Amino acid sequence: MAASKAHHCANTNVGSKRPNDTTLWTMKRIERKKRPDEIKVDIEDVEIIMGDEFAKLHLCLETTFCGECRPHNTTIENYKIYLDKLDDLVFVGQCIRCKGTVVRVVETGETKDKAEIARHIKMIKKEYGTTKKI
Repeated sequence: MAASKAHHCANTNVGSKRPNDTTLWTMKRIERKKRPDEIKVDIEDVEIIMGDEFAKLHLCLETTFCGECRPHNTTIENYKIYLDKLDDLVFVGQCIRCKGTVVRVVETGETKDKAEIARHIKMIKKEYGTTKKI
């Protein structure tokens, strides 16, 4: 992969209040929801967008950040795939260990050719819908 791939964790933890000496700080897991500017895509779409780099996709999915686990490096499973407003692929799924929500972003929008393919797929999905007939 030409450029380093950005990633972030959507299982952000937030405490309800600042802890004091006698209470434990309780953590709440926030679920990441699909954003209005994202379009759901299939793995076949990802293969078209990524081209030859699709063979290395498993490396990205096996190096996903989870804020809950130690070590923080994990594998994402049971994911849904979206194209965001920057034409990047967003994988939203579960940490293989703790089952918490994790997100992995694969920056495909930085390459002109891949961005054009992503925009074309996004346009088709918007115009004709995203349902897949088997």
